[in-house]
Amino acid sequence: MTRAKGEAFVSNPPAQDDSGARDKLIDWTLSELKEQGWTGRRLRRKPEDVADPGERKLFASVGALKPLQQHDRQLRRPNLRWRWPT
Repeated sequence: MTRAKGEAFVSNPPAQDDSGARDKLIDWTLSELKEQGWTGRRLRRKPEDVADPGERKLFASVGALKPLQQHDRQLRRPNLRWRWPT
């Protein structure tokens, strides 16, 4: 995340019920990582397999983003009943 975009997010985060804004932010974040070479197998590593503490946080965060985005999109679909993943 660029410093300016990160500062803007921290100073003015999307409303709790604005899942569309969060969805766009997740897409942007993942595309930024992809542009920097963080793709495929490299991003699917488990945080506990990474030695550097900073990178460990990155892997944990990325690992949480996609499932969060998928669940959020499911909740926004009309006439679908959401249930906890098994």
